[in-house]
Amino acid sequence: NNTISGNTVQGNSGVGISLSGSSNNTISGNTVQGNGNDGICLFDSNNNTLSGNTCQGNGVDGISLYSSDNNNTVIGNTIIGNSQNSNNAFTGIYVNNDSNHNNIQGNTVRRGTGAKQQRYGIWIKLVNCDNNLVINNDLYQAGVTGDYLDDGAGTVYHNNRTTTGWVA
Repeated sequence: NNTISGNTVQGNSGVGISLSGSSNNTISGNTVQGNGNDGICLFDSNNNTLSGNTCQGNGVDGISLYSSDNNNTVIGNTIIGNSQNSNNAFTGIYVNNDSNHNNIQGNTVRRGTGAKQQRYGIWIKLVNCDNNLVINNDLYQAGVTGDYLDDGAGTVYHNNRTTTGWVA
């Protein structure tokens, strides 16, 4: 039940903002850039809202959800040019390891223009990531390998803009 809002989180060797085993939090309006690991990471955390954040130039993923489910909302964020530790290795929004029933919507994701660019705009990595909602995201030139990759189960994709057009 915490609010993390309006901060600049920059140049840390680890994760910029991390929640572990935490629920009912709001992370909004932060600038999270140039950190050595993820920009924002939810680990085993449920029912949180991440909105209006800018995650740019972080070493690993822009926003990561690990073992986090039950209505996390990732909405209206701007994610640009992460994967600075290794070109084409990490992702804008990464959903992994039994992260279910999350709402990912209205985000703008870009791979960036530097020598190191993110692999995918959105990657739902494992089949045990069930029933996530991915709608109305702007994924134009979101990743070097692809704008998105869904290896999850029961994901609902609707009205996402990609480099090749709209995915309904």
